[in-house]
Amino acid sequence: MALAIETFEDLVYIIETHPEWRRQLKRALFDIDIEATLAGLQKTVADLVDMQRQLLEVQSRQAEDIHVLKTDMSQVKADIASLKGDVGTLKGSVEILKGDVGNLKGKAYEQEYRLKANGIFGRFIRRGKDRMDDVADQLHEAVTAGQVSEAELEQVLAVDLLWGGKSRQTEADVTAVLETSWRAEMKDVERAYRRAEILRRIGLQAVPVVAGMEWDGQALMQAQALGVAIASNGQVNFDSWRAALPMQPGQD
Repeated sequence: MALAIETFEDLVYIIETHPEWRRQLKRALFDIDIEATLAGLQKTVADLVDMQRQLLEVQSRQAEDIHVLKTDMSQVKADIASLKGDVGTLKGSVEILKGDVGNLKGKAYEQEYRLKANGIFGRFIRRGKDRMDDVADQLHEAVTAGQVSEAELEQVLAVDLLWGGKSRQTEADVTAVLETSWRAEMKDVERAYRRAEILRRIGLQAVPVVAGMEWDGQALMQAQALGVAIASNGQVNFDSWRAALPMQPGQD
């Protein structure tokens, strides 16, 4: 039986009452393989899920790498801190070593002046000898008399050398008050000057002398200003010795 289609409603009615026609119409209108499309979508979703998994794995590895890096950095910082401590200790050891070497050089320099005192001071003093014992006795008597203090006595007796005899320039009895240092500094000049002043107070003709293999510039100027004799390389400067000699009665 032929079906008459006069209106759109007639078409809809026919499609709804004939399922096979409806399927054919769908294929005609929508030429798409639904199953293949769904399969493609499923694969795309699966790929996206796999990419997300891989991304999470990469992020996890990066987090682990960052943690390892932080740990390594912490270790590096600890190593640097330890290295700084070692460097500080090394610097301290070097400073101590420098001090020890300086002390040894100073002691050797002092010993040289002790052993060669007669030759070093022979240009200025006749019949020179070590005066430490004689001066110590006079200082103890001066302490008893109240002329000097115990501290001043100890200060003078700590001098490197007391060498005395007759002055070739004045014929008076003189005593060289010697301070030695590898590098002569202001403290050495002041020490020799103060100790000579203490001896002058008890009546001795004391001549302050500072010997240094090297001289600090300010110490040299101070020695000249205070009238302290300057010695270096086993020789006493003649002009500085004369300037350091105590004034004798009748001298201008």
